[in-house]
Amino acid sequence: MVIKKKMVSIIIPTFNEALVIERLLRSLKKQTYQPIEIIVVDDGSTDNTVEVARRFTDKVFKRDHYERSIQRNFGAKNSCGEYLMFIDADMEFTQDVVGTCVNKIISDKKIGGIVVKEKSIAATFWEKVKAFERSFYNLEGDKDVESARFFPNAIPR
Repeated sequence: MVIKKKMVSIIIPTFNEALVIERLLRSLKKQTYQPIEIIVVDDGSTDNTVEVARRFTDKVFKRDHYERSIQRNFGAKNSCGEYLMFIDADMEFTQDVVGTCVNKIISDKKIGGIVVKEKSIAATFWEKVKAFERSFYNLEGDKDVESARFFPNAIPR
């Protein structure tokens, strides 16, 4: 008997991410867990973010003047996966991240979301700004403060 794996939809909101998004997309293509679909929702980039993204996925949407939450919701509504993973264009993953998330959420039905810890690998000015901002999440500069990124897809079909 062949067990069909559940699809994971990976949603990436973007705005002028051409310098960093290729690194992320390459790491997603190397994931050991399949099937995954990569959905990029771009907010009117003026660089070549869209062109770079289209080299890795057919699901690239241009949605000008939408803030990040609206981009994520749009991506979720246009997804096919039974799981949703919301990530940022300046991230990079080891090859087993998606599979680890799927296994964790399947193993414990009480889990409603999974945090994927980030370690900043800031290279551009704006990545460094983001890393600096993260250092202020509490008075001690807690590097472990994160939000959940991986969820079962609860959008009605």
